[in-house]
Amino acid sequence: MIGRDVFSGAGRAGGDGHFLYLDFLRGCAAIAVVWLHWFVGHDRAAFGMATTAVDFFFLLSGFVIAHACDGRIQAPGGRADFLLRRAIRLWPVVLVGATLGLLRFAAKAAAEGGGLDELLGEYARTVLLIPHLAGEPFPLNIPYWSLLFEVAAYVVYCTVLTRRFGNLACLLLMLAGAAGVLGWAADSAGAAAPGREVSLLDGASRIAFAFPAGVLLARCLGGRVLRIDSPALAAVLAAGCLGLFALPLAAVGTSALFLTVVGVFPLLVALGRGLALEGRWAVAARWFGELSYPLYAVHMPTLWVAGFVLKKAWPDLGAGAGPLAFAACVAVALATLVWVDRPVRRLLGRKRAALLAERRAVRLRAAGARRAGPRLSGGRPPAGSPGLRRM
Repeated sequence: MIGRDVFSGAGRAGGDGHFLYLDFLRGCAAIAVVWLHWFVGHDRAAFGMATTAVDFFFLLSGFVIAHACDGRIQAPGGRADFLLRRAIRLWPVVLVGATLGLLRFAAKAAAEGGGLDELLGEYARTVLLIPHLAGEPFPLNIPYWSLLFEVAAYVVYCTVLTRRFGNLACLLLMLAGAAGVLGWAADSAGAAAPGREVSLLDGASRIAFAFPAGVLLARCLGGRVLRIDSPALAAVLAAGCLGLFALPLAAVGTSALFLTVVGVFPLLVALGRGLALEGRWAVAARWFGELSYPLYAVHMPTLWVAGFVLKKAWPDLGAGAGPLAFAACVAVALATLVWVDRPVRRLLGRKRAALLAERRAVRLRAAGARRAGPRLSGGRPPAGSPGLRRM
């Protein structure tokens, strides 16, 4: 049926712009990233294509944000409120991931007799998402480079992409970004494993294409959703997505890597937004979506610690200890979601709602005072008012 949303068990999308099947795919991409970094740490080539999961995240982010926020961001105070909402969404988990990275390096420094002063400065940079311009941008938690670009994309979205010329700006950014993505694909395709250091220039190119592409895709498709009740298609798309991420980069050419980012992912989002999930699949997809961000943010320091412990306990396992390390990542991510992310966001959300209510009350009082001003000042009533009756 055309026009039905896709969020609840009946396949509807919530007012916050979430789509269940896309949440499920986001969770699959986060899982692939965990395995990518596990295998990279053991000099294995498996899941090399999971490096493109970040491009998928950027695209999904632009799509969902445009779908949910394009209308309400134009309201008075809408842009400031948008940035506040995104900060509430991002920073509780950012703080957890930075703290885990700090604890990991602090334990290493203590074992080697090193100091903590430099680590504390690094911790502050990580929490504030201030990158190093040379070398690894965020040594305490390597994947945080993508969160930095997410924040930059939010600022560009609310200041540029939602203006009258926003669609043109999206196209220009996509063209510039696509050129950078092509250069990145030429450097990355065929490699034995993804590079260990992240180039901020490559990251800027990748989000310059993917985020505006998601925004433009949401605007072109509009608010009407073609509901697709096809478990077979849902299974095929999910299996294809995981199979794609599992490929080693050595098996992929420049053209295939480039087309995956600029063609396959937008098509996947366009198809996936209408796929309806029911019953247990809907519950699982909701959990996948909620867990994806904490899993992405905490998996790297967790893998470092789990890998060290597993190597001490079972030195012969090597990369075969991956399932245990993955289970540790899921456990830490779940604890972050349940004990930090949800409660802190609820608390900050209530404070935000109270602040907005107070601001609305102030604006209403100010408007009332302006309307009553001429009468209270003893001046003549405004033109068109009934005035006083003659006795």
